[in-house]
Amino acid sequence: MAEGADLEWALSTLALTEARLTIIRELARREEATVFELQTKLGLGVTTLRWHLKHLEESGLIRTHRVAQTAGRPQLVWQIVPEELERLRDLAGRLI
Repeated sequence: MAEGADLEWALSTLALTEARLTIIRELARREEATVFELQTKLGLGVTTLRWHLKHLEESGLIRTHRVAQTAGRPQLVWQIVPEELERLRDLAGRLI
């Protein structure tokens, strides 16, 4: 990807509020987490958390998959995309 496109991606992804930075840090620290686990840890409302997760997923920095439960609907589990996290770290390092 071209330098300008990388910068545009980083700035878009990094329309980072404190909430998004915290979500990224938490998902980077763990392998994966459900919305409930993130909500419990971060203290954000479900609607707010889902809005930030959607934006981060659209940027390609995180992804989701479904995990079957013994009863009820499958649960969504979020995880960081390691390659994109490394890309973000690299770009952040070049911006400073």
